[in-house]
Amino acid sequence: MMTLNRLLIAEATEYEFKSAIEINKPRSWLKTVSAFANGVGGSIYFGVSDNGVPLGLKNPQQAAEQISELIKTRIDPAIKNFVLEPIHADGKDILRLQIFGDKNTPYYYTGNGIKIAYYRIGNESAQAPSAVLNELLLKGLHQTFDVLETKHRFSDYSYTLFEATYKHKTGSAVEKTLRHLSVRRSNRLSSPYPT
Repeated sequence: MMTLNRLLIAEATEYEFKSAIEINKPRSWLKTVSAFANGVGGSIYFGVSDNGVPLGLKNPQQAAEQISELIKTRIDPAIKNFVLEPIHADGKDILRLQIFGDKNTPYYYTGNGIKIAYYRIGNESAQAPSAVLNELLLKGLHQTFDVLETKHRFSDYSYTLFEATYKHKTGSAVEKTLRHLSVRRSNRLSSPYPT
């Protein structure tokens, strides 16, 4: 028999406890499924109180079927990488749902007419802000920002073009301005008097 208290002492980035399945409010834990799949993965322990005490589940088999069905119908795209296992801890029957992080992100919670991607921040699952959602979209496309194509040409941003534009806007050459700034900085650093 496993002693859960020795293994888990608090909810953290990769662990969450749920005392029940909450069939009528599955978003309460499916958002964590989304967050784990969008990140490094993690485990949800069903039948465990918020402070890590095993409470047990009345019917672990029925609970396992409900968990699997809700993941299948409320997470988009379908998550293929998860393990649901029964655990007997401290004389109680609980379930451990282990979600593995995936590269085919983002994974969304869908239900009640909404579609939201979540991510893990500390011990909470939060709605992904636009910057995080953009990263998840790129991760799902197996790309990063630095390899994205652009409609701009590199030749449009050459030093010669910059220099001509600068001279046109300021009436001064870049080198002259840089020399002037360099002399001022040098004088200021060598002067015994504060400027």
